[in-house]
This record gives sequence, C-alpha cells and structure tokens, in this order.
Amino acid sequence: MTTHSESDGEFSFSLPFDEEKSKVLEYILEWGTGSRTKALDFSQFESSIGVKNSERVIVVDSSLLRAHYAEPRTLIGKHTDSIVDMRLRKIAQLSDEMILDGVTQVEFEHVATIAEGQTCLFTTFKRRLDELCDPNFMILIISRPIKIVAPSDTERRRSLSELLVMFQQLDDIDRAICFGHGNGEQIKDIAAKVGMTTRTVENRRQKIMDLFGFMRPVEIVKLLVRLDERGLL
Repeated sequence: MTTHSESDGEFSFSLPFDEEKSKVLEYILEWGTGSRTKALDFSQFESSIGVKNSERVIVVDSSLLRAHYAEPRTLIGKHTDSIVDMRLRKIAQLSDEMILDGVTQVEFEHVATIAEGQTCLFTTFKRRLDELCDPNFMILIISRPIKIVAPSDTERRRSLSELLVMFQQLDDIDRAICFGHGNGEQIKDIAAKVGMTTRTVENRRQKIMDLFGFMRPVEIVKLLVRLDERGLL
C-alpha cells in the first residue's frame, strides 16, 4: 500500500503509526527466531523502514526509504549521514548514539525534504533490536511523512509537543540529569546520585543538549519549567 497526499497537505495511511510499528517489529522478531535464510522484505508496509548495524551502516532498506531519498539503487552499505539533508543529520546521529548507548527506543518529529522536493513533517521511530543478539542488526528505523509544510515553516522545528515527546523518550538516567539541573544541583551531586563519574554526566548532558538543539545547560532548566507550567511533568 502507498501513502497519498490530501488537498490540505496531510498524508493518509491505512494503519495508524503505532499499529504499523508493532507489525513491523513482530515481523522482524519472527524472522529473527527463524533460519534467517530469507532477506527481510518491508514491501508489505506503508512506512519507510531500514535497519542499521552497530556501526550505523544500513544493512536492510525498503523501496519507500529509497524513494524518499531519490535513490534508485540500494542504500545498503551506506551511512544515513551521507543521504539525509543537513537539517536532519545531527538528530539522526544523536538518536542513533542514544540507541547504541542503551536507550531502548526513541520517537521524534522532524522536517525533511523528500525526493519530490517537498518539505514534509515526519515522525520517526527508532528501536534497539536486542532480541536479535546480532551487531549486524542493531537499530530499527521506521519513518513516515505526516504533512507537507511550507518552507517558511521549517524554522519552527522545536514545538513544545515535540520537545515533550523527545524528553519522554530519554532513559531514567538522562531524565535524572535533567531534573538535577532543574533543581539547581551541581554536576558532582548529580553524578553521585546516578552513580556515574562527573565526566560521564557531562558527556551525557552534552548529548541531551545536542539532541534538543540547546546551546547552554540553562535551556534544559527552561524546558522543564515550560513543561511543568503546563502540567506535563
């Protein structure tokens, strides 16, 4: 099945994204418990789907993934860094690193330009494939366009709802680091609380800031205040 654009610029799918995510994961895990002699085939799904290894190299792609990037040939063997546009490259790198560092899954919205030259709002889901116990199959990526947006809208990259979703996908340690900053605690105190070195906490804090597009740690505090004021924490 394929997606199509409605007159208002939104895309329509026969299955909600959460339902398709479950079906894709079920298909992969069923494949993983078998002989694995047949290649994974994502043509039955409506979303763009790929799998990366522990080096962040694509090992399985789909026709929709290739179509979105105007790649007539396979993407297998490529880093997504080499095919995504500059706006998406940083968040692609950081979300991969979070998965490889042990975060089970992340989901976020982002803007990207597809093959047709249209600027679209996407939702992308990434999951760590620990069940396969194979470094060749580590990161599952499922993505689909939500709607077409005008180029003038592309600067509105970080709505509060998007930041909330991204914050909710942080693991317990990263959230504890954020709340520590929100409570005015020093790095050494946060490190003692989470059982890590100060250097490790500083590195994780920087990754959090990079993921959210923050320049200074105080922006983490400002985000927590915004979320708390709206009863979202």
